[in-house]
Amino acid sequence: MAITKDDNPTIKLEQLRYPDIAFSNEVPAVPATTERDGNVTINNAAQPGSPAHFMSALSIPITTTWNGVTMNSSIYLNLAVPAESARTPYREVCQRAVDQLAPLLRSLADQIEQELAEIDKAGLEKQAE
Repeated sequence: MAITKDDNPTIKLEQLRYPDIAFSNEVPAVPATTERDGNVTINNAAQPGSPAHFMSALSIPITTTWNGVTMNSSIYLNLAVPAESARTPYREVCQRAVDQLAPLLRSLADQIEQELAEIDKAGLEKQAE
């Protein structure tokens, strides 16, 4: 059986679940410093800071089907959700995390298509040589 470009699998989102979340306090940036102790110089590199946020771990269960063959899998994403404090209601954090999904996955799909187009173009250029 020949496979054509139109012979793509279908994909179905199973039940979207609430993410696991964990709060991270703000970490202030630390500037670079140089200390001298006698004839010893100690250089400390700058350390970037990070804002307070929740880390949201999402598992997106999906089913793909192609010509009667069904495969179950999951897409895993860790997303940062900005937060002022650990007292932000769980439901609000979850909603803000899942609100990021569609735009991020669209962006990823666009990037995949661009990467594949570049690979195809490079392959055609190599064949033309």
